[in-house]
Amino acid sequence: MKADDDSYEVKLLSTELELDTFTYNGIDSNTKTEFPSVEDAINTEKDGCWAWIVCAAAFCDLFVVLGMHYSVGVLYAALLDHFRESKAKTAWVGSIAQFCLFFFCYPGSLLSKRFGCRRVVIVGGLITSLGLFLSSFVNSLYFIYLTHGVLVGFGTSISYLPALVMVAYYFDKKRSFATGIATCGSNLGALGLAPLQQVIVDSLGWRNCYRFLSGLALIITICGILFKPLEEKKTGQYKLGKPSEGIEIKSSKQKGLSFPRNKWFIIWAAASTVATFGYFIPHVHLVRYAEEMGSSHRDGSLLLSYLAAGSGVGKIIFGKISDIPRVNTLTLYNFCMVLSGLSPLIAIFAAGYKMLVVYVVVLGFLDGCIIGLMSIVTFECAGRDAMSEAWGGVLMIQSCSMLVGAPAAGWLGEITGNYRNSFVMAGAPTVIGAFILSLVHCIKDPVIESQQKKSLVIPRDEKEMIFVYDWLTVV
Repeated sequence: MKADDDSYEVKLLSTELELDTFTYNGIDSNTKTEFPSVEDAINTEKDGCWAWIVCAAAFCDLFVVLGMHYSVGVLYAALLDHFRESKAKTAWVGSIAQFCLFFFCYPGSLLSKRFGCRRVVIVGGLITSLGLFLSSFVNSLYFIYLTHGVLVGFGTSISYLPALVMVAYYFDKKRSFATGIATCGSNLGALGLAPLQQVIVDSLGWRNCYRFLSGLALIITICGILFKPLEEKKTGQYKLGKPSEGIEIKSSKQKGLSFPRNKWFIIWAAASTVATFGYFIPHVHLVRYAEEMGSSHRDGSLLLSYLAAGSGVGKIIFGKISDIPRVNTLTLYNFCMVLSGLSPLIAIFAAGYKMLVVYVVVLGFLDGCIIGLMSIVTFECAGRDAMSEAWGGVLMIQSCSMLVGAPAAGWLGEITGNYRNSFVMAGAPTVIGAFILSLVHCIKDPVIESQQKKSLVIPRDEKEMIFVYDWLTVV
């Protein structure tokens, strides 16, 4: 069996023989490299003690990186009170940071392939810490656009995906479980950092809160130090080097920097871009909205914690549901998008704080599907051949709509004189995006259909299925 570009070949063995090797042709077509067998992997560092240290480091990395982004509403309210600027102008701080977080994910992955995940994460942690520290001294909101928006956004972006990539490198048997543990760091980060930042802002001021976050961001650098490159030990004819080598060849030699152009991916890219327009609106505006309804600063910041807790539960539940063979992931995702788009109605018609709690719990639970299954939907719409390029491309496109969502919601609240109208923008785009995504059920995609036939079943076990691109795909 050969790929279309003849850059690799897969050698199948009969059912009477052991699964021995995958044969891979590298850049030099005269040189053959044999992947170690499943038995050889036991003798490597994968799934070992250090792998769990890497998993813990990735957990702490995401705790800080996404915890700060998800709890930005606390600093938003403080900056709004201090600078006395409009809600729209102040919202640009968090929006620029969130734009950079997703926009630079794909360039960050290229940097990781060039310089290694360890170096990139270390530098990312230092840039993040510097940006937060400089933000504590500025006297103009426009300078915070640069220090918090650009520097913190870029630093956290190049520290985000490499952490998940390192977990994927270090685990084989328990990769999904380890990745799940690592990604829980983002939810627990928002759960803990939102009330903690509110306490610091109330007692020491927003400038000292920035300095606290600057020190906390150095944890990212420590995590990066723990991400040592993985080298597998030689037990056969070949010593497998860094896993990134195979991935780099696939993405740079075979596909370059081009993104998929099949029908389903184009529909998915358009749908997700529209839907994510309002994604960060609740994260930015909820705290101030609760305060204007008469709640305390502390109660407002707790809404972000409830949102994170609901999202964590949702990721687990929807992940289990999606694994059920009879469940169509695209249909499930579509259904949750509609419900998520309708959930802001609870906030719009809320009569008090308790209804806001109901809103964030419902929104968070559905967010567990929207975010937790986003990579799976990308996989199904782009195919395994183009997963790396598709995932990076989707994040870059989504970042553009995220950039303007929160400021636009603040602007709408100001011109209408009612802050609750801002949450219309948090829901309507998601419903429109769900409608666009539903088109995949009406259109056949020859690219996806052909790739579905490339799944390779090796009958060592009745239920065992191995995909030939497992070594060459980063999810």
